[in-house]
Amino acid sequence: MPKRILAVVVAAATTLTLSVLAAPGSSAAGPITSSISFTSGTTAQIGSYNWLSVAIGTSDGSTRPSGGVQFFNTGGQLIGTASTSASGTAGATASIPWVPTEERTYSFTATFISDNAAVSGSSTSVPITIQATPNGRVVSIAAMQMYQGIPTTLVATVYPSTLQGSVAFSVNELKYGTGPSVPIVNGTASQTFIPTGRGWQQFIVSFTATNAPGVQGAASQWVNVLPPLGTDDISLSPTPTTLANGQSVAFIATTTAGAAATLTAAGGCTLAGDTLTATTGSGTCTITGTSPSTGGYLGTTETWPVTLTPGRQTATISAPASGKLKVGRTVTLSTSSQRTNAGQRIDWKVTKGTKVCSVKTKSGTSRLTMNASGRCVVRGTAPAVAGEWLAYSVGRTYRAK
Repeated sequence: MPKRILAVVVAAATTLTLSVLAAPGSSAAGPITSSISFTSGTTAQIGSYNWLSVAIGTSDGSTRPSGGVQFFNTGGQLIGTASTSASGTAGATASIPWVPTEERTYSFTATFISDNAAVSGSSTSVPITIQATPNGRVVSIAAMQMYQGIPTTLVATVYPSTLQGSVAFSVNELKYGTGPSVPIVNGTASQTFIPTGRGWQQFIVSFTATNAPGVQGAASQWVNVLPPLGTDDISLSPTPTTLANGQSVAFIATTTAGAAATLTAAGGCTLAGDTLTATTGSGTCTITGTSPSTGGYLGTTETWPVTLTPGRQTATISAPASGKLKVGRTVTLSTSSQRTNAGQRIDWKVTKGTKVCSVKTKSGTSRLTMNASGRCVVRGTAPAVAGEWLAYSVGRTYRAK
């Protein structure tokens, strides 16, 4: 019966289980020595079948090695075996499939078992390390859907993230950007690109490592650049149209593209966040909103004029609330420091009941005295400020028995 190696491959998402039957007389130490080395690449794609491959040669260069190869993981566990296949004039190869399941570095060793008593077996001198990556390469590129005239960000990622170096981006094999290369920081690099044309375009990234001599790679992605979806629109809710001096209004700004709009205000008003406050009582305040080109929409600038009107003067006063006061009692209506928000003093007068009460003002402080029983009506006023503030007026009614 012919000598043979039986290999059974059971592939799953996470493991490969293989069994081997070594041929009789294998591993005998013959006068001809063999050597085995990995020919696999140093990267593999996660979730896909990849190949662990070795090449075997003999010391005399003419005797072809034959037999089987055992493959082991970094823990020394057998993960599969394969029979040798002839290669070249006097060489041989062997391969098994494997499926990496996570983004990390895998290590493997291999042992050649000869079925020829004249040829000795051999093992790999050093393990091979293979980095599993999403695309099976040392670098990948991510380019989102693009629209003509709208900035987008190209992102390059290297594997493993400990690699240092730089990447160069290009589109349709023509380099663009601020310089020939972009440094890798924490495993990534990015560059902003504004497509000027439409249709399918190829975006390419090439990587060269500085802390791993000889490590380099490239990746590409095709993107169909579409026409812009339109011009962005900015909305204010509510939209202020008039505002009195000193008055504030809070609004929410939204955009069709979903990006935040930049708001500014000019004229007799100030803007803090989304809150607008009038600082004068005449003229116009103009709100300006600017949105960037993003989300498929071209950026825009919009303005909203706000008419400014005189504000209502207010003041904090000492006058008691309207009600009953005893005859002979004197109360303070306002002090010299109690002025309107326009900075004006308040002038008090008796409008009804001049025989019942009287008001005296000294050094800016006004006091009311109840002189007799009856009804007393007083009013405090401050004049309007043209184009800024409306006149101020406040009243009190007191009764005494």
